[in-house]
Amino acid sequence: MRRRCTGRRRLRILPAALSFALVLLFHGGPPALAQDAFGELIDVRSGFARVIVKDEAARLRAENFEVTWKGEQQAVREVLGGPGSAIEVGIALDLSASMHRSLESMKSALREFLRAELSAADRVFIVSFSDRVELLTDGLDAGLDSALSSIATLSIDPRPGVRPTRFFDGVDRALSAFRNASPRAVLLVASDGCDSLRQDGAGDRILNKAAKMAIPIVLIAPGRRECRNTTCQQEAGSGEWTCSEGLSSTFPTVRLAERDPANPTRGPIDVPPNALGSPATIARDKFVGRLKAGGGSFLTARSDSEWLRGLDSVRSLLDRQWTVVFEPSSPAVQSTEVRIKVRDRARP
Repeated sequence: MRRRCTGRRRLRILPAALSFALVLLFHGGPPALAQDAFGELIDVRSGFARVIVKDEAARLRAENFEVTWKGEQQAVREVLGGPGSAIEVGIALDLSASMHRSLESMKSALREFLRAELSAADRVFIVSFSDRVELLTDGLDAGLDSALSSIATLSIDPRPGVRPTRFFDGVDRALSAFRNASPRAVLLVASDGCDSLRQDGAGDRILNKAAKMAIPIVLIAPGRRECRNTTCQQEAGSGEWTCSEGLSSTFPTVRLAERDPANPTRGPIDVPPNALGSPATIARDKFVGRLKAGGGSFLTARSDSEWLRGLDSVRSLLDRQWTVVFEPSSPAVQSTEVRIKVRDRARP
């Protein structure tokens, strides 16, 4: 059993994300209610920041962090997290046909990760998605063994026919399932990242939601192949999906916002869609780019060993994750305006 480090109380963290210097910061600062030893409710204004430092450090303390707002120092009350502290892990699993070659490797690596990293007191939940999105299990309520058993019994959707993959809906559902009451948290997404529904702005919406919740997303994919250009529509009466693949030669050109670098006076460039890849590929690549810029990560895993290495990097991320609790100097303090840095520290 791993060593546990717990805070004085559970924290409700509702932050927004930004990066600063050598630290990835995930901020929040709504008023919070705390309870003293005698049970009396007192109003305590607190700010919370989930922090991912660059390396696995010695045990960090309040004096290791400096929190400022518009140049004014904020009092750091306590630091929670680091190796051994409570974790909340969300897992979103793609069970569409495109994942069939990776399913067993993915399941084995996830089970090994959960056994090694989580205790029965941690929370883990699993969301599966193909053309349907389903919350399968919640480890805090049903137990870690239930989550492990659920992963073991997962299989690719066996129903015949071509159906869409609701990638963005699956990730969104998983984010909504977080309680965000632990010092450390992560959302693992096992998928090729290809979405068939073509929802405008879905990737940006989800990444903004993850930033506000301070949940880093790690997407692990079985490669980065071109997404098939599948378009699906669901019949209103029967609920059946009608899907087709391929681009028609009659599709109009796509107008890029960028100007032609060889001729700046020319204006925007018009190109055929097949020169850009499928819309699903474009949406996936844009999502991955913003994911990495916002503190998450994109990993590829083509074999058993690569799935295990991918989850080792998740373990490292969690070991470098801390929650800083500070006391705002004024009700005007906004979480997005707070800056935090790690002071020099001596290792034990």
